[in-house]
Amino acid sequence: MNFNYSNYFNFYEAIDNKGNIFIMAHGLTYTIGFEDIFKALSNETKELLNNIYEYAETFNSGFIDNRVWLYYLTTSKIILPPVKEQFITNDNYDDIQIKVGRNGKGMNLNLSKNEFLDNQITKIKSKPLFPTNKKDEVKSSLQLEEKFYIVSKKTVYFNTEMELLLSFMNCLFSTRRKFYIKKCDLCEEYYVADKSDTRYCGRKTIYNNEELTCSEIAAKKQKTYEYKTKVETLNRKFLKKINDMPACTAKDKYKKRYKRERDIEKIKYLQTDDLNALIDFINNYENNHPFPDYNE
Repeated sequence: MNFNYSNYFNFYEAIDNKGNIFIMAHGLTYTIGFEDIFKALSNETKELLNNIYEYAETFNSGFIDNRVWLYYLTTSKIILPPVKEQFITNDNYDDIQIKVGRNGKGMNLNLSKNEFLDNQITKIKSKPLFPTNKKDEVKSSLQLEEKFYIVSKKTVYFNTEMELLLSFMNCLFSTRRKFYIKKCDLCEEYYVADKSDTRYCGRKTIYNNEELTCSEIAAKKQKTYEYKTKVETLNRKFLKKINDMPACTAKDKYKKRYKRERDIEKIKYLQTDDLNALIDFINNYENNHPFPDYNE
């Protein structure tokens, strides 16, 4: 077995009920989203990620989470690189309550001030461990309470880029808080989310002479005069027409199908700016998909 691992990164997780995370490697800090990590992957490594993402479709989830990862991990026979873990805290001791367990199931664990004083724990006295925001931008979700924190620090050693990806995913899906690897609906690139229903990543591109994230661009495109007066008006009218039909199982299925297909067309509009295609889709939906026969 080869233990000559030449690279490493540190994966930090706040051991509290917030469970914030970040990564430090080569003097750089990567926070929630981790867009830069995915952007740097080679085509070969990205193909592996694509395969795992496609594997997630087995669960009809539309994302990779800890369940998908566990199934993949236990059936792929891969060997993960070594990891060294330690728990570190600052010197502002106080009683603390942390959550033990996964997926919202578990119990609260009370740790008293004396327990920290009596044990050998690394103390950080100079500055907060987690990154802080210096330019009064949107407050970072990684900022912790000034009073006290305890953090899990995993040092992960790797040789290849694939080992880096697999180790990162294993750290991500071994946290006390649930995270998801998703594909952005706008740029179609991977990112990490802390909620399963997010749709856009935090990558920034130039749009109308502004540097905006994918979520900001999507919001702007859905607030244009044409979108609101044409698409939203047509959508409301058609949904009302469906809602006015007699209640039955077929009606509910028809409505769900329309919404699902409408959202797919909306993504195409966001990617191509072809608003007419989305308008035609709504206008012609009833003709292309006649209402079910409720007398059957």
